[in-house]
Amino acid sequence: MQGRKVLLGVTGSIAVFKAAGWVSALAKEEAQVTVMMTEAATRFVTPLTFGALSGHQVSTDMFSTDAEEMMAHISLSGDAEVVLIAPATAQTIAQLAQGMADNLLTAAVLASAAPVVVCPAMNSKMLAHPATQRNLATLKELGYRIVEPENGPLACGEVGSGRLAEWETVRETLLGLFADQDLAGQHILITAGPTREPLDPARYLSNRSSGKMGYALARTAQRRGAEVVLISGPTSLPAPPGVTMVPVQTAAEMAEAVQEHAPGAQIIIKAAAVADFRAKEVASFKIKKKGADLRLDLVPNQDILASLGKERRQDQVLVGFAAESNNHEAEGRRKLEAKQVDLIVVNDILGQQTGFDVDTNQVTLITQEGAEQLALLSKEETANKIWDKVIALSKGKGK
Repeated sequence: MQGRKVLLGVTGSIAVFKAAGWVSALAKEEAQVTVMMTEAATRFVTPLTFGALSGHQVSTDMFSTDAEEMMAHISLSGDAEVVLIAPATAQTIAQLAQGMADNLLTAAVLASAAPVVVCPAMNSKMLAHPATQRNLATLKELGYRIVEPENGPLACGEVGSGRLAEWETVRETLLGLFADQDLAGQHILITAGPTREPLDPARYLSNRSSGKMGYALARTAQRRGAEVVLISGPTSLPAPPGVTMVPVQTAAEMAEAVQEHAPGAQIIIKAAAVADFRAKEVASFKIKKKGADLRLDLVPNQDILASLGKERRQDQVLVGFAAESNNHEAEGRRKLEAKQVDLIVVNDILGQQTGFDVDTNQVTLITQEGAEQLALLSKEETANKIWDKVIALSKGKGK
């Protein structure tokens, strides 16, 4: 978001306080945020608050006699890369649907050529009213992006749909607007996280995978226009907005889910750390320490990546991950051949900044043509580099 010019329109809803937090979040990412408020919005939070958080003057009056504020609806909209309206009340949504320009916010929207993102927030009955639904449908026809409100407790004391969407969801919408849509039309399958192989009702075998790399791949692919299915083992991460989530626990469950979704995917990335073994027998009751057999009989799990390599279509791009502690390139090249994949991504699990449960990574990309070691990057930056390589491989297949 660094350097992006965001024009935020704030309307009269109790959810205004959340929008103040969004301005703070954007400022931390070094976006340039300019705020305009309706008169009703100033009843909930003062312009001074938004001015302090954004570092810019807040505009409220279309008819200001201040020289810097004159023709504000033109000057504000001219510089914006995106117009974000949050919270958007039923009143403002109705005005926008009718093309009205009776206040600074609605006039600025009409004067802007930038994409408009609308985040509704209101009582659930107001949201469900046919007039509001018709107005939202009209905005969609006009090309406005609607970030659907969430379900939950409302300020009126009711529980239902109408809560302002969370910032993470809105942020992903903005990033998608700014990203090249070079994965548009692609159906992508990604696996992420660990698997858990039960020993008894209380214990399981697993590994240290956090799922962060797979989730970063899912987020960035969705931003770049792809339709993403993310098959995830158990993690503490929130589901990436806009991504179809398929939660699993065991390697067998992941294999079954992959088999179901792989035929419809043009690109498959196998980033999950699937357990190689499972218990030969799972105890029905918790194994007691006293008198327990200290031997653990294991049997191998299905090699999901190898199975995909044997069964995939020629037009599919298949990517595997290899977590290695030594001989990275040699091990990666061996797996490239053995698994019959197009790309192996090798990461060093011993590095303090590249191992498990960290936000950075430094990987080596191995294809038939050679190996490329990337710099130490955030996992989202690493994910985008991987997508660049995948797109190049896709073009080589004539896609």
